[in-house]
Amino acid sequence: MVSQEITIINETGVHDRLATGLIKKASSYKCEILISKGKSKMNAKSVLGICCLGIGKGDRIEIEANGVDEEKALEEIVQYILDFKK
Repeated sequence: MVSQEITIINETGVHDRLATGLIKKASSYKCEILISKGKSKMNAKSVLGICCLGIGKGDRIEIEANGVDEEKALEEIVQYILDFKK
């Protein structure tokens, strides 16, 4: 298992477009990918899971990957979130 904590810098947080792209990217990996905000932890491959977290600008989240392609998945998902522009 690998994990990384990041701060959301996107002005609108994790909104519909970012969430949709994030889910597509997460779904392309075989490993389990979870996103945590506070005490809540959700599956990064689930629309409902991502939306329930209510991630806004400035929020700290942890991304956790566990499985065969965990290193690549974590690296690419973190980069996707940090690079996303409105």
